[in-house]
Amino acid sequence: MFISTTEKLPDDLVLRVVFDVIQVTSAIKVCRSALGDTLRQSEDEERQKAMDRLARIASDHRTPDGDQANAVIGVRLSTTTVELKDGMYMMMTWYGTPAFVYDRNPQ
Repeated sequence: MFISTTEKLPDDLVLRVVFDVIQVTSAIKVCRSALGDTLRQSEDEERQKAMDRLARIASDHRTPDGDQANAVIGVRLSTTTVELKDGMYMMMTWYGTPAFVYDRNPQ
């Protein structure tokens, strides 16, 4: 799965079909509000999980010919913090556009 933060594809790829925007949200516990101690989770792990989820959701999209989406373009991240009873969380919402792309010059 090709995942990109830009809408412009590399010169060797051609955009054939785009689908509706998709999103995934992850919660990362930042601290316990009552104790105030830091409980940072691995942001890299959460980012990778989010990218994997985006890829899975994107692959559910099919072109009229039955080809599976093989890219997510224009990926963006939105964050906010939320305080709940058990602590503070950073909510990370990743969104992007599933697409079907193909190689301009297949080998």
